[in-house]
Amino acid sequence: MPQKLMLPKDLVEKNARPFVVDWSLDDQVNLEAQMQSGAVVIHFDEKELRVLPHCTASSVRYTWVGVQTRERVVKIRNRAEFETNLPVSALKLSADFDAGAMLQARFRVVGRKQLEHAVLTASDLSGDGCDEATHVVTGVLIGAFHLQSGVWGEGGFEAGILRLSGGGRHEVDEKSGNVDACANANPDGEAAPQQCAAPVQILLQPLGKRQVVTTATTTDRPEETCSAGLKWDGNQCVDPKATTAAPAPAYECTPTNEAECRTQCDKGNLPSCMHLAGDREDQEALQLLTRVCEKGDVAAACSRLGDLHAKRGQWRDAAKRRGDACKMGDGEGCGSLAIQVMLGLGMKQSNDKAAEMLAQRGCVLGSPGACTTAGLTALYGVDGSPPKAEEVFRYLTSPCKNERDGQACLGLVVASDEYGIDGDVDIARALKVYAKLCETEGMPYACVRAGLIMEEQSEKAAGKAQSFYERGCGMSETYWCPTTDQLGISGAKHEGEGASRRACDGGTTTALACYNAAIASERGFGGEPDADRARGFLNKACEGGVKKACREPIAGKVRDL
Repeated sequence: MPQKLMLPKDLVEKNARPFVVDWSLDDQVNLEAQMQSGAVVIHFDEKELRVLPHCTASSVRYTWVGVQTRERVVKIRNRAEFETNLPVSALKLSADFDAGAMLQARFRVVGRKQLEHAVLTASDLSGDGCDEATHVVTGVLIGAFHLQSGVWGEGGFEAGILRLSGGGRHEVDEKSGNVDACANANPDGEAAPQQCAAPVQILLQPLGKRQVVTTATTTDRPEETCSAGLKWDGNQCVDPKATTAAPAPAYECTPTNEAECRTQCDKGNLPSCMHLAGDREDQEALQLLTRVCEKGDVAAACSRLGDLHAKRGQWRDAAKRRGDACKMGDGEGCGSLAIQVMLGLGMKQSNDKAAEMLAQRGCVLGSPGACTTAGLTALYGVDGSPPKAEEVFRYLTSPCKNERDGQACLGLVVASDEYGIDGDVDIARALKVYAKLCETEGMPYACVRAGLIMEEQSEKAAGKAQSFYERGCGMSETYWCPTTDQLGISGAKHEGEGASRRACDGGTTTALACYNAAIASERGFGGEPDADRARGFLNKACEGGVKKACREPIAGKVRDL
């Protein structure tokens, strides 16, 4: 890689994602070779972008994940666009373009190689030169490209000599792989096609900072990475004031400027249409998101559209759009679809195995929520096997630690401290974590687990269990609730009523908390049995889908847990 790659300061501060299409073949090969031994570490500032060849985190690897893409074209019309979009080649030229002269990069992305861990710090690195490290390459977009110089003619771009101001001439015709060979790539394949496996763009993450993977297009478009005066158009940074024979494209608006977003959307800029839709849930937002999802190859729009359909109870449409987003490379879309498939919403029946695969794909694509779902499926099993301890901790640890995902933390404490799948049961610590997650994170299932442990400890503690059940009964749904069969697969050794009161079996976690509150009221935990109070909790639990709660209360009836 070039030793002195000059970059605008604001690109560095906003973590630009440099294209690789104008790197030399040797540089591309070196990048791929270093990825085989661990994380690629670089020094990145406004003066240079440089791979540190002897510094790495050898304990992590890059995982392949395919995506479904369309062809993408970047047109460079003047030096400002050149320096921002293709800074390596820009170093070779000192003059601006003549009117009508331009560069065109045509490429496809069929997948990416994604780093396993979302966060790396300086302490994770080893080797020479690590003191210079500023960023880690968290992913490399894979495909093929063809970069050419030419002019804008009557029929559009015409390849040829790049004419420079002052009479200079420069020809560019560089390619890697075969763009046309990428057309039939399988997003579910185990690797990229042989002629479509070149690096196209690198994704950067500052050392020690949480990775935010934005898959708003199939190529992970940069977020606000254009130099001053240039605008993002959905594919590249463009100069809206450029004077050239090529038509000036619409650009991505400032998300908070509704008037600008509407103007640019009307001109055809699809990211602006997505901003115009915003967080709204009205019919115009639905139409805008549908347009962007279908025509713009914007994965985040498809994912957002799926969520909007889900809120309306349109589960088949939700599954289709979330599936589109997942194929394009949106981890959140994969994770949302995994939960929907697991619950069987909008389909003939649930499919735990398909949900597991979707969740794992979403996790690789950088979605903490998908990692949590993948970890929970590994804990409770989808194929009748006991918990896969290695997968449980691999998928749940990062979202719990780095994202502070309560669901992931809850899964870890169930797996480790209560079930002891790593060989160390610590019920006292489990109770402490459950109580905290119940009280501070608003997680009804944590309230249920805390209450059940209290019941098992002593009759005096059972009185406090009632308060946890009632707290969970009043919370919003979190959608994580194992079935009795899953509890059996997990090897938790809960049988009879013990398993029944830990499993929803078609209901929600909130409804399960209500059911346990009803049991506590029937038995008089913390006071006298109260059938009328129990009836209220049973009705709420029954309405929430817990079928065993659809009965009349039995005051004073005591059964062993």
